[in-house]
Amino acid sequence: MVYYHVFVPLLLRLSNDVEVNPGPVNINEIVDPAYTVCANYNQGNQSLFGFNAGKQCGAMSVYAILYSEIKSVNIWNTSILNTILENGNNLYSIISQHIKKDFLLLSEVPEMASINNNTFKLEYSESFSGALLLDENIYPHVTLEHSFNQVFDIGNYRACLLTIDATTVAVFMPFPDVFKIFDSHSLNMHGIPCELGYSALISVEGVQNLVSYFRLFRNHHTQNFGSLFELKGVKCHRNNDLLSIEPHRPNQSVDHKEKWSSTKNECDTRAQPKMFKNIQNESLEGKETRPKRLLKQREYKKAKRKKLTETKRVG
Repeated sequence: MVYYHVFVPLLLRLSNDVEVNPGPVNINEIVDPAYTVCANYNQGNQSLFGFNAGKQCGAMSVYAILYSEIKSVNIWNTSILNTILENGNNLYSIISQHIKKDFLLLSEVPEMASINNNTFKLEYSESFSGALLLDENIYPHVTLEHSFNQVFDIGNYRACLLTIDATTVAVFMPFPDVFKIFDSHSLNMHGIPCELGYSALISVEGVQNLVSYFRLFRNHHTQNFGSLFELKGVKCHRNNDLLSIEPHRPNQSVDHKEKWSSTKNECDTRAQPKMFKNIQNESLEGKETRPKRLLKQREYKKAKRKKLTETKRVG
């Protein structure tokens, strides 16, 4: 169950709030289905995901952001979305086993992950929260548009996690004022929740249309203030220097957010300590014996060239 801390003056203010400009009401003015990419199924497919089905949106959204560092979100197709769902489900299995919960909160997202032999450190912005129909910031709550602007424009993030009530999606900004929404839930081609739909990547232009999309089709409450949301920007840093990361030591406690691993063929966190250990040993060899080894290599190559020259002269 997801809990929210709601500021009482916010509820009192919103009880009389009337939206002056509700924005476009025609879905075709917000989402162009020609740019929608669908998977072959959604996260609720029990035949594929079994007991996990319907609960993996947070982990799948995290994995989608990670995968955008491998392949640009602009070239995603059905096959890539299927891969994200499958590996996101594997990531969910690992996280849920560690936190002993069915649903992943934004406060429990991983800080490190490795996919396709690439290790990434995830950097998160501060958390922004408010109500979908809020039109003015009322401390400590903010509007959804303000949250997007703070993350994408001020914070220079290119992706974020957005949780509305108990559902999480990933939002990307591959180009200025162009947004892509990855949603693992059941949607139609316009990105509207429906039965027997598919997970999808939706394209929206303009932050006002982006806000209108979530207000119109993700607001699950009839009250004037609408559904509550939380948003966090996400940056993925490819970690080429793994020596800066302290390796796992078996007899010491480790924060569950410290290391997550999700690869295409296997998701086994036990492989991580070995990986860090091997890299650390290679570094030790480099510092103490590498100069001697290189000197011996040079002497060997020099002697070999000399022997080859003498052989040619004799011939």
